[in-house]
Amino acid sequence: MSTRHRPWDLLVVGGGTAGLVGATAAAPLGARAALVGLRRASTPDGDRPG
Repeated sequence: MSTRHRPWDLLVVGGGTAGLVGATAAAPLGARAALVGLRRASTPDGDRPG
């Protein structure tokens, strides 16, 4: 597979502390990281449902 069809070297699942550290640590090594996290929707007044 060519690099052209593989845009990332690392897929980090989770945007918590460990995910952010992992993605950030990959950058100086020349790796391209994709960070995927889950964010719950908020109501207009800022409360999170359920």
